[in-house]
Amino acid sequence: MGNYNCRQPIDPDGSYVYVSPSCERVTGYHSDEFRRNPELLQQIIHPDDRATVTEHLRGEPLESSQAHFVEFRVIARDGEERWLEHVCQPVYSTDGSYLGRRASNRDITERRRAEEILEEEARQKTIAAERSRLARELHDSVTQALYSVTLYAEATRMALAAGKSDVAVENVQALHAMAREAMVDMRTLIFELHPPVLEEEGLVAAMQARLSAVEARAGLQVEIVVEGEGRVQLRVEGELFWIAVEALNNVVKHARAERVAVRYQLADGKICLEITDDGVGFDVSKAGETGGVGLRGMAERAQRIPGQLQVVSAPGRGTTVRVWAEI
Repeated sequence: MGNYNCRQPIDPDGSYVYVSPSCERVTGYHSDEFRRNPELLQQIIHPDDRATVTEHLRGEPLESSQAHFVEFRVIARDGEERWLEHVCQPVYSTDGSYLGRRASNRDITERRRAEEILEEEARQKTIAAERSRLARELHDSVTQALYSVTLYAEATRMALAAGKSDVAVENVQALHAMAREAMVDMRTLIFELHPPVLEEEGLVAAMQARLSAVEARAGLQVEIVVEGEGRVQLRVEGELFWIAVEALNNVVKHARAERVAVRYQLADGKICLEITDDGVGFDVSKAGETGGVGLRGMAERAQRIPGQLQVVSAPGRGTTVRVWAEI
């Protein structure tokens, strides 16, 4: 398609002073059509991007000459979806009177498609690595649990044969504890392998399902508080979900907590997710040095949103994992 620039000087009343011929190569619409219908560009903007463009134009500070950038999609005359990089700059006369805007729309479709391909490849690699890790953990967990159960079962048989009923009772109690722990590990890993509720019903439903399937059955008192309505991009919800999963895994496996609370806020273009437990806590600075308790993985996921991650903890004072971002 080429790297075409579509220039559109606009006077104060919104009419086009000039529309470059490149606009037809980018959008399929002749420059005369834009001059006759100043609303044409707004009409062909992708529905999902109209609010972004409207906010960009509304927020332009006309008292300055600063240029402003925004990227959005248009639906060309042939029905193809194309990406534009829009640069908008106010224009003034020598006496300071506002004359309108000078706008340039550059076709960046090929660049965005290449970026999307790279992002998808990275996402698939991440998924494959995650599944391999979970498969290894599932195998190791099952193997270790079955081996331990076999040993205690044999010890129990020998104790009963020797008439040592008190030893047999202790072994059965240990067997029960091991089986319970193995069930928690199995539920956790199986849930992580395939949480379809995330895509179908969203982040809140996925977290509720996770808490019910794992944390509540592990004997934790669980609470989830949601403030705000709606959904964000599935990619963002996915990163938030896996951050929550890692934090909850730490609660179950390491924190020795009794209660865990999840708080999710979505309002005014911002999201915030917090997971707080009343467990034993840890020294964050030392854990950060070794990449322990999944901090590195959570931080990488937060960066991909992109967002910020904060972990607040201290020995004996529980832990709070907080991630927030603008969307």
